[in-house]
Amino acid sequence: MFGGRSFSIWDTENNFELLYDSGSDFEEKIAVYCPHVFNSNGDVIDTVSDQMGVQPEGLATLEMDSRLFIFITIENPGMLLVYSLDADVTSPRFETIFCDGIPKDSRSLTAKYMARELYMVHPEDIRILGEGNTISKLPLVFVTGSVSGTVSVLKVGLVENAIKFDESRNHSSGDTNQTIS
Repeated sequence: MFGGRSFSIWDTENNFELLYDSGSDFEEKIAVYCPHVFNSNGDVIDTVSDQMGVQPEGLATLEMDSRLFIFITIENPGMLLVYSLDADVTSPRFETIFCDGIPKDSRSLTAKYMARELYMVHPEDIRILGEGNTISKLPLVFVTGSVSGTVSVLKVGLVENAIKFDESRNHSSGDTNQTIS
């Protein structure tokens, strides 16, 4: 990652030429799809815009359906953005955003945590287990949350050429599905 609020693609075989930088794309997507957590500290929106912004924290990739998917964790307050690349690596495509780790209500982070409804807050690490290595035959994305003290497991699939997450949590009943194309 280059800079503190974006991700970049560099040509390592051509003097590290910058091929792409996402600029303010993370914040723009979060403002549209997840306004309830935009640049928040978890409790109050827009509290970290001046100091740190979204803070991309981790990155992992997965090859699926002849495309390379880039999974990027955002620390403030905790979400996952997905982009894809095809043959043209200078134009990543935004696929989806997963920001369900903090419920959309007025309770404090402590209250949400005590109700076991808080997860993936301030993600520190991301790992992907490929599709051939799981019982379900679908890739699994593991994300640790340092503030929530959780490990989130997301099952990844393609539905009508768009990324779909099926969320599995030990501390909640039911699954959450989110697809944005």
